[in-house]
Amino acid sequence: MNRTANGKFLDINALRIQQERTIAVGNSRQNARGDILGPGGQVIETRDQRMKNYYNAQKGSQLTDSPIYNTVDEANAAAVADIFETPTPLENLISSIKQKAVYTMFVKTIEKLYLLKIMFL
Repeated sequence: MNRTANGKFLDINALRIQQERTIAVGNSRQNARGDILGPGGQVIETRDQRMKNYYNAQKGSQLTDSPIYNTVDEANAAAVADIFETPTPLENLISSIKQKAVYTMFVKTIEKLYLLKIMFL
């Protein structure tokens, strides 16, 4: 139940159900329920039929999940090989940070040595 600006109560759901068979305004060729209408306002296809056809058409286009490996041993061997051979993104990040830190320390050390050389010469 909703209350209007004038203070009257309005049941939107009851109004929607009451007007379900009313032909929609415009060129959509359907009623408020979603049924497709033909000439003279006759129902050609109901909303339920349309939804059933839509979902039945979708069944064939769904992806099927098939196993990548033929046996469990192959899958386990691949998993173990992947763990020991491929570095994780975190390891790659740590490695790049360490390389940058070492390079930065090297550059700062060279700069300090250069300044010391200038000061004492």
